[in-house]
Amino acid sequence: EEAAAHGADVGGEDAQENKASNIASHSQFDRGDLAAGFAAADHIIERTFTLSSVHQSPLETHGCAVQMDPYSDQVTVWSSTQGPFMVRENVAAILGVSESDVKCIGTPVGGGFGGKGCLYEPLLALACREVGRPIRLILTRNDELVATVPTPEGRIRVKLGAQQDGTFTALEFDVAFNSGCFPGSPIGISLLIGGSMYNIPNV
Repeated sequence: EEAAAHGADVGGEDAQENKASNIASHSQFDRGDLAAGFAAADHIIERTFTLSSVHQSPLETHGCAVQMDPYSDQVTVWSSTQGPFMVRENVAAILGVSESDVKCIGTPVGGGFGGKGCLYEPLLALACREVGRPIRLILTRNDELVATVPTPEGRIRVKLGAQQDGTFTALEFDVAFNSGCFPGSPIGISLLIGGSMYNIPNV
């Protein structure tokens, strides 16, 4: 939160217009009428939770291989990924080819825990096209800890309204992650999951 203050309004609107923000991504989901939901609640609780950064550290490190057909744009990617369609989409985009020209074969993951999406596959595809040979990359344990994407540290504020019989009426769920300039997926996923475990009409 202290880091996010660098993007806050300091010195009025004119100063803010010329001030770079360090907020890389912002998402918001709404459903129902939040004010009405809290007004209908018999009890309201508010809590703040802080999360430490945690590295998934899967038993098998990140690994992928790329081969390109020298006579066409067709590319084959072997990757221990949890998101083969994401890999296909990103490899196609960086190479400027159709997704139908990219085949992603998901090898046994060997542990992922949300950390094996699409990281090095597009870069390997570019290198493969440049050198004209198949390329393979297997990260060492040190590489895995230094050059992959751990779960970011964060802060979650929750305001929850409920009736006397335990029925939830409203949920306000504010999440901030210190995930660097490439925030990836944690914000959107956390917002979707945050209000999905119970039937809460106003979120």
